[in-house]
Order: sequence, then C-alpha cells, then structure tokens
Amino acid sequence: MAADQATATANGSGPLPNLVKYALGLPADASGDGGRMSHALVEDVSGKYLTFTYTHPFPAPADVYYLVEACPTLADWTTTGIVPVGETTNGGLRTVTVKVNSADPAKCFVRLKVVSE
Repeated sequence: MAADQATATANGSGPLPNLVKYALGLPADASGDGGRMSHALVEDVSGKYLTFTYTHPFPAPADVYYLVEACPTLADWTTTGIVPVGETTNGGLRTVTVKVNSADPAKCFVRLKVVSE
C-alpha cells in the first residue's frame, strides 16, 4: 500500500486511516473500527489495570504488523509495560488482548499502531 493511501481515509468514513482498516480487515469506507478495538478498566487482587483488545484477520496480512502502545500524555508512546494476556482465533479472525501496566490506568492513553513493511 502506498504511503499516501495508507494514511488517507475514505471520504466521510471516520478517523481511522486506510492502513489500520486494512490491517483490521475492514473495507476502506467502513465507518469507525467495526467493533474491532475495545478497552476496559479491570480490577483484581493485584489492583486496577487497563486492557486493550483488537481483532484482525487470521492469517494477518503479510505486509503489516501490529503494536500496542501506551502513554500518559499523548506523547512519548511506548510498548514498555504492554503484556499479552490472551489470544483466540475463531472464524478467520484473531482477537488479541493485552494488559497495560501503568502507574495510573485511569489516565493512560492506548493506541494500536499498524506498521506497513
């Protein structure tokens, strides 16, 4: 996918770039993420933490890879503290869940970064 096509969005189709929609298995004119990304604030005996879940085609497109990144300020994104906690495959889709270790999970931003090779 050409760089200008990767960052483009279909007219009126929402904020996700075409590359992200492609990586999630969505048509370019899809409105939003089609329910393929979600997050939750979870509490267990170890305390509160944030989870982030995304679903992509399986097998995934060979020319992309997925990174979950987090930060408290919308700057200095990092993969540090991102721990895979679950993965399932069903009907040609793989769902991945990660735990985001953050000092303050209620004030943590998380994003799915899709990189094209």
